Amino acid sequence: TSRVFFLGESTTESVTLPEEKTFPFLVESALNSAKAPARFQCINAAMSGNLAADSLVTLIYKVMYYQPDIIVVMHAINDLRYGAVPTFDPIKRSDFDRSFYFGGFSEEGGALSWFRSVCKKSYLLTFLKRLAVKGSGPSIQSKWQSMVAKRQHTPVSVVQESKALGDFLKNLKEMIFIARGHKIRLILMTEPCIYQENISTEINDKLWMGCLPKPGINLSNEFLNREMRRFNDAILGLQNEHGAEVIDLEKEIPKTLDYFYDDVHLTARGAAKAGQVIADYLLNAPKRPVSQVS
Repeated sequence: TSRVFFLGESTTESVTLPEEKTFPFLVESALNSAKAPARFQCINAAMSGNLAADSLVTLIYKVMYYQPDIIVVMHAINDLRYGAVPTFDPIKRSDFDRSFYFGGFSEEGGALSWFRSVCKKSYLLTFLKRLAVKGSGPSIQSKWQSMVAKRQHTPVSVVQESKALGDFLKNLKEMIFIARGHKIRLILMTEPCIYQENISTEINDKLWMGCLPKPGINLSNEFLNREMRRFNDAILGLQNEHGAEVIDLEKEIPKTLDYFYDDVHLTARGAAKAGQVIADYLLNAPKRPVSQVS
């Protein structure tokens, strides 16, 4: 059995979709159908809210233990947003607690810190969260509508650019080097989004991710569109700089509400399209020898 791990944030985790409609599941089905009797197991190790730094830690302390054959990584939007807040600091992140991975060590210490870490990182609780989301449609819809309304009634912030790009790329490069050192195939993906120039009112009314109430900022569609292009272009640049494999998924997903239900999260149709693109790539793009990517 070949193991394919998917790392990323909520776009990959896809808690609002039934598991059988998420793109990691669809990739597994496509590979097993096309490559029978060979077997593929696709593991969705993404978690909502994660930054690239979180996936780097997950890769080192969890994924590597299971001896993966392929690792697929997609990040951009969360790193971009975090880099836009005035208090951005890639090290002293208030939500980044290492206690779960480092044998009880915690910069904060205490039972509360441990409990917060378990709540965020536990796969059991992630599974329970998925079940809760499935069974609570109206309340989830109401919460989403509240976030959309908050964005629409919050003044737009003037932010020049996200300060996170350098650290974002550093974390992706670390993943490349670790995978290469263990002769594991690692594939990066650009992240699709619905941001665009001359955005329609219908689409604009679905956006919410630019509004960050705690730091008190509201990022415009224009800012997010420009910065997502900058982050995705930087991911593509790793092909030439480090010989990384990259699926340009962003260009494959149409920027319509048939494929997105908000800023970056995919509908069932969007996930099906993503699954098709990824499966086609894995079936038709052979792994390059290490000598070609060093």
